[in-house]
Amino acid sequence: MFPIVLLEKPVKGLFNRLGFELTPYSSTQPGQSAWADMKHVIGQDPMVFDVGANEGQTVKTIKVNWPGAAIHAFEPGPDAFAVLQRHAGRFERVTVNNAAVGSTPGTLTLIENSQSEMSSFLPLGRAGWGRELRRTPVQVVTLDDYCARQGIDFIDVLKCDTQGYELEVFRGAERLMTEGRIRLVYFEVTFDDVYQGLPPLDELWRFLTDRGYRLVSFYHTRYQDRLASWTDALFLRVDPPLTG
Repeated sequence: MFPIVLLEKPVKGLFNRLGFELTPYSSTQPGQSAWADMKHVIGQDPMVFDVGANEGQTVKTIKVNWPGAAIHAFEPGPDAFAVLQRHAGRFERVTVNNAAVGSTPGTLTLIENSQSEMSSFLPLGRAGWGRELRRTPVQVVTLDDYCARQGIDFIDVLKCDTQGYELEVFRGAERLMTEGRIRLVYFEVTFDDVYQGLPPLDELWRFLTDRGYRLVSFYHTRYQDRLASWTDALFLRVDPPLTG
């Protein structure tokens, strides 16, 4: 058997001639996998908030990475929530909430899309897809209020996929973020006009960095018309967080 180091140059050369760049994968190298980067920071049985849980796709991923994780999942769409309930019911320590998360408690109108993962409080933009099915009033809670009611002092991971509503979610977690009670924030950043009225990247960036967060990496950038359309970002609270 040839040592791998002897094969590296010929194999890389072959890939280069085919138009690919071959980069060695390392689970310890940051930026390769968001979940690997999170696990490097977080130990066993974390507290994870899944905001914009849709049908439970991320709940499954969290449980693969941390079987003992406590998860609080939020999904306002009634049809998607029904599926989320069924999927979440297979796991222990998962609390599901048929509610949206925002900056102010109350009621907002959800624009339900034929592609459920595209449902949003924002109207579709030029680069969006799917079609509007209906407009549904839904309950909105803030993370500050929810955690106070539930007696939750600390969130290890806040995953937020709310189709352009991420900044409002962060604003509703002002106390938690300012006090360092959220360790990691993992969210979707949209660059293209997928929705109308999207907050620009610099506003999201400034909100987090002003509260002690630093970028870990971007992951899985997707493109439309050869331009960056959206990506996933992971931010880490760099100051020692409070523990209760």
